[in-house]
This record gives sequence, structure tokens and C-alpha cells, in this order.
Amino acid sequence: MASIRAARDARAIHVHEEAVALKDALEAAKVKLSVKAGKEGRLFGAVKPADVADAVKAAGLGDLDKRKIHITAPIKAVGEHEATVRLRDDLTAVITLQVVAAK
Repeated sequence: MASIRAARDARAIHVHEEAVALKDALEAAKVKLSVKAGKEGRLFGAVKPADVADAVKAAGLGDLDKRKIHITAPIKAVGEHEATVRLRDDLTAVITLQVVAAK
């Protein structure tokens, strides 16, 4: 039990100022996701929290835990969508996802 708590604490963002700075950076930027889509703009599958975490990391905005990303409605079409990220227990960020068809 103690090892689980220690691992969880190591992944957590400890300093509140760092979490606020990350929140501001995430909310200011649009995260671009390239996914396979059909001609009508419908995706083959859906965007998952792990895809969002990978896109945020690729954009250079930092590492996010996929378990802390919440997508309210399934993303199954290209366009702009929103997801929430729980940075700390008392701090959440809303990120804008720009889903485009991969070429």
C-alpha cells in the first residue's frame, strides 16, 4: 500500500504554481490530433484519453496521465472538441482539441 502511494505521489504535480502554469498553457493552446477519417469526416473509431495525452506531449506542453483526462462525449468526427484534465484535486483544465483527418 505504501509503495502505491509513493508511486502516485511521484506522478502528482506537487507545487500549486506549477499546476496553475500548466493549466494556463493547456488552455491557451489548441492541441492538434491527426486521426484516420472517412470522406464524410467521421473517424474510424474514437479519440481516446491516451491519444490526447500523446498529442499534448507531442505539442510540447508536458506529460499528462491518461487516467486524469476526461472526454465528456465520444469524439467520432473531425472538428474542435473539448476535454478536461484533472491536474490536482482542486485544479482542472479544459483543453481544446482540434481533430483533423490524417493524410
